[in-house]
Amino acid sequence: TSNPLIAQAYARVVVGYAFDMASQCLLTPKEPLFVLELGTGPGKFSALFCRALESELAQVAAATPAKESPHFEGRASLGDLLRAGLEVVLVMTDFTESNLSSWESDPAL
Repeated sequence: TSNPLIAQAYARVVVGYAFDMASQCLLTPKEPLFVLELGTGPGKFSALFCRALESELAQVAAATPAKESPHFEGRASLGDLLRAGLEVVLVMTDFTESNLSSWESDPAL
């Protein structure tokens, strides 16, 4: 599963979900969007996924015209939310202590 193509596909799924959440006014730049990865293992896929997700989100932010008003009371585009500071946070989980320790020393994570 530590494949860049799969990481890119998963990143696109998360961006699609974020688009859906934004269109329903369920996202705010005040609260992060959490993505939970179960059974992360050594974290190679996580690093690939984070790079792919950062790239996808940057493309969305750059491709979406900015609204004139910075207020988000009505519908805000995903691009507007990203430019306003919306964070997407990957929560990595595993049950092996050695995996958890190795994540802390890996600069890619």
